[in-house]
Amino acid sequence: MSLQGLLRDSPPLIMFGGKGGVGKTVCACATAFRLSEEGFKTLLISSDPTPSLSDAFTKHIGNVIVPLENTDNLFAVEIDRETVVQRWKSKFGEEVYRVVSSLLPVDRGVIDYVAEAPGIDEEFLLGYILELFEERIYDKIVWDTAPAGHTLRLLQYPEIFTSHLDVVGKTYYRIAAQYQRIKRASTRSRGKGEPRSLLETLEKWKALAQRVIHLIKDANTTEFEVVTIPEAMAVNLTMRLLSIFEDYGIPVGHLIVNNVIQSQDAAQCSFLKKKRRAQLKWMSYLREHQRSQLKIIEIPLLPSDVQGLESIHQFARYLFFTETS
Repeated sequence: MSLQGLLRDSPPLIMFGGKGGVGKTVCACATAFRLSEEGFKTLLISSDPTPSLSDAFTKHIGNVIVPLENTDNLFAVEIDRETVVQRWKSKFGEEVYRVVSSLLPVDRGVIDYVAEAPGIDEEFLLGYILELFEERIYDKIVWDTAPAGHTLRLLQYPEIFTSHLDVVGKTYYRIAAQYQRIKRASTRSRGKGEPRSLLETLEKWKALAQRVIHLIKDANTTEFEVVTIPEAMAVNLTMRLLSIFEDYGIPVGHLIVNNVIQSQDAAQCSFLKKKRRAQLKWMSYLREHQRSQLKIIEIPLLPSDVQGLESIHQFARYLFFTETS
């Protein structure tokens, strides 16, 4: 089994995730590279707090989209939290200040205060991905997500965010309306105020969250590729990850098992032979417990790190051309 099908009929957004250190970044880089070779204008994104795209391509990438040298149609960006927060301030900061200052005597520092609220960066990171998707500038977007724990929180957050807004929107409106009545009664009002405006802002955020939910759950637009290695901790986390994805209705296309020791290598080394026996147990476990539609791809243990365009090209051959049993 290979990722060859992604070259023929892949959705516009392809996400890679898994436990830290299993090779998801390399898989994402190789996939983006192959898609660009096939003529797709491809954007490679990393949202990992410690992004590795620059290390993989041995080229500084950073938080601004750049074309990758010596490639056609391949662009990359490493998104950091500060970039996401600044985008939020640019898009919503003035609106938040206008609404809150109509209700309370606050200065512009309230923009920074709200921008630091828990979950704002997660929600608007997803909003940024959604914008890139809806702009249709790129044929394919390949997203190297953060390690599994961060990814789960990120993907679950739109529904949590929507539920939160349903509750607090009504509460905020009651407080704002009461505050306006007090202001008018005391004749110290600076104007009528706009308690409804706060609800309108919250409704915008709610609509954004709903669009994100639709994006990541629609198999026509998104496919998640889970990367793991055949070891106990990684496999156990992977099974939990797959179960949660199934519960949330997130479409998973492939399970990529990296660093698999080959029989010919194990035959020449007692350590590798013992290690392979343990790996075979976990490979059997994965096959027995895989979802019927999930395709498993095995990537052999390689003798050196994957760094630079040429080694990424070679790694892509395992992902897209190597058939495994």
